[in-house]
Amino acid sequence: MTSGVRARRRRPPRKAIATYPEWDHVLARERSDWTTIVETAPSPAPAAWSLSTPLASDDVTRRVQALAKTATIGRRLRQKRRSEGETLDIDACIAAHVALRTCQPPDHRVYVRHVPGPRDLALLLLDLSESTNDADGDGRTVLAAERAAAAAIDGAGDALAVHGFCSDGRHKVFYTQLKDFDEPFDLPVRGRLAGLRAGFSTRLGTAMRHAGAGLEARRAFRRVLLLLTDGEPADIDVFDPLYLVADARHVAQRLRQRGVDVFALGIGAGVHLARIVGPHAVLQMPDIAALPARLLQLYTRLKR
Repeated sequence: MTSGVRARRRRPPRKAIATYPEWDHVLARERSDWTTIVETAPSPAPAAWSLSTPLASDDVTRRVQALAKTATIGRRLRQKRRSEGETLDIDACIAAHVALRTCQPPDHRVYVRHVPGPRDLALLLLDLSESTNDADGDGRTVLAAERAAAAAIDGAGDALAVHGFCSDGRHKVFYTQLKDFDEPFDLPVRGRLAGLRAGFSTRLGTAMRHAGAGLEARRAFRRVLLLLTDGEPADIDVFDPLYLVADARHVAQRLRQRGVDVFALGIGAGVHLARIVGPHAVLQMPDIAALPARLLQLYTRLKR
């Protein structure tokens, strides 16, 4: 026998963990301790989700991982004295020539090969605001596309973390850690992605500050913050449309000064994302279906 009262869904635990300043473009200064990060535990996967449910289509995963095998977010290593490679190894060529002149058998390994070096830190920051529940004409939501992106780029082999955020005013910038850098992309992580829920607003600058602080706290050759969003910064307590845009731009500039590269993947017709991260650090997708191709382009850019 069941009760006529519907069981209330348990809300994931929440706790305030950090405060950050915010840039006021009118006053041209930062407001100290103006925003609060509230950490939220990931929601469990929906009951209908199974461990075999793919988070990304086979086509998306296959195409992205094929490129990711040759991409690196960091340095590339030079292997000398190779039988095949992209350029000649001058020292090996000289040694081979000397051997020929002295009637000795030359070593034919006279090439230099460039291979991906140690993978460095990449943090994928997902916009989980209410607008990511919107669907296109084929029923695909932005939130589903973000899940697919996180699942697909795991094949790159970088030390990848996946975090998400939304906001409900400056004192409630909700931040969720879905996967840490050292965590494998295993079934628990897949379940957290499957259980993602979207809501509230997009206080982007505060989330970027917190993500950047996590990147800066770890030793690495290169650190990359990759934003995935479908809209412009906005929140319920902000009425100036440029206020949060200017703040996010300020954060992106500060992070780059401290050695964190910032890139953005925009879904939809956002007009301010290029202003925030710079026109050469953003890839804009006109619709959700463009995700695979644009994601490949982004990896190509990170490879340079």
